[in-house]
Amino acid sequence: MAGHWNGEKKVTNYGVKRGRVTIFTEELGERILKGIRGGNFMETSAAMAGVHPETVRKWLKRGKEGEAPYAGWAEEAMVALAKDEAGLVGAMYQHSRRDFRATQGLLIAKYKVRWEGLRQTNVQVTGAGGGPVEIDAATSAVRVLGKLARFAARERAAELSEGVRGGGGSGDGEK
Repeated sequence: MAGHWNGEKKVTNYGVKRGRVTIFTEELGERILKGIRGGNFMETSAAMAGVHPETVRKWLKRGKEGEAPYAGWAEEAMVALAKDEAGLVGAMYQHSRRDFRATQGLLIAKYKVRWEGLRQTNVQVTGAGGGPVEIDAATSAVRVLGKLARFAARERAAELSEGVRGGGGSGDGEK
């Protein structure tokens, strides 16, 4: 762009980035981080701060690319998200002996790319000789289902850990 005359001198925008002025401030970024640290979804944290979720996603992208003023904030946001996920994984580990379904559902909802496979675990059980499983009065169906759920969770966890140890060969990398 060659520029234009403002009446007295030629005005150019060489070297100046064009576009709208950002609404991002340190205070606004901290309000979003507070929501994330409180265990909320990114979208909920954005809404709580009065910002459209797509705007927050753009800020994260620009921050990951090192652009000021988003870079430091984006790094803090990624750390907060990672700590949230780690806390959920820890909770699932601690409660898996009893019933991990609630934590599992939250992991799937928040981190679908890495955790949706947990929902897809199928187990087929047969009794002696391939026939139906016989349950007598002393064995409740709830106990049997609990054992099956724990078995399926262990199998899926083994599959996931093999994928991590094998260089991520499980094909569930994030996009």
